[in-house]
Amino acid sequence: MRQRWVEEEDPSRLAMLPLQPRQALRELAPVFAREQPALEDWFWRSRFAHP
Repeated sequence: MRQRWVEEEDPSRLAMLPLQPRQALRELAPVFAREQPALEDWFWRSRFAHP
């Protein structure tokens, strides 16, 4: 696993998903919105987009 992913892990957020899904998504949405452009760029340059 990439070190960056391990550093960003937060068990309390993971636990929140099944217990309080609405609140969890409200908290995670801004984080995802910041990362989405980079993720989309990564996807389109990947072998999954161009098999």
